[in-house]
Amino acid sequence: MGIMSVVIPLYLLCWVLVPLTLAWAFRRWWKSEPRFESPAWRSQVALAAFSLGSLSVALWVVLVIWARIGGFRHYDPILLRCYGVGLVLALGGFVSSLPGKGKLRWPACLISLAMVFMWFVAASME
Repeated sequence: MGIMSVVIPLYLLCWVLVPLTLAWAFRRWWKSEPRFESPAWRSQVALAAFSLGSLSVALWVVLVIWARIGGFRHYDPILLRCYGVGLVLALGGFVSSLPGKGKLRWPACLISLAMVFMWFVAASME
């Protein structure tokens, strides 16, 4: 039983959990009142972290669609650069979620951490 028998199911689980968590957290935050808890700057940091994680997810979705439509060459420079950008966005979301506060803090942390994992797995399969 190798490491891949754990990584692949976890990777596939992230494909489902990340979009569901993203939609659930945004809906929950949008319906909450007040949206920003005191101190407001920590809630705004959590929103920024959530936004960075969301951008990483959006880049992931764009790359999946692009791969299905036209595909990528092996070691495509654009794809490799997108891997780097997605990883930086996810890492930025994770690090900035740590001092955050509010309803978006833990979803931002979870989404960003899952995206870091997904970017590493995708890059390792290249």
